Amino acid sequence: MPLYIVVYDIRVDKPTQKVHDFLKGYGKWVQYSTFESVLSTARFTGLRRRLRKLINLDAASGFIRCRAILWDRWRFWEWGHR
Repeated sequence: MPLYIVVYDIRVDKPTQKVHDFLKGYGKWVQYSTFESVLSTARFTGLRRRLRKLINLDAASGFIRCRAILWDRWRFWEWGHR
C-alpha cells in the first residue's frame, strides 16, 4: 500500500480544526497541517469522499493536497484553490 502525504492550508479556523480532527483517524500527524497515512486505494477513495462532504473549500478559501509515494511512481490528487 502507498504512503500518502496529506497537506492542507485553510484560512478559516473552524474548518481547519475539523479537517485536522478528521485526518487523525486516517494517519499520523507529522507537522502543523501535514499527515502521513498508509492507505489502500479503497480507503483513500473514502477519505477523499468524506473530506468533500466535511468542508466547502470555496467558502473556507483553502486547499488540500494528497500525494502517494509508490515504489515506482507518484500519484497526485489536489482539491481547492492554489
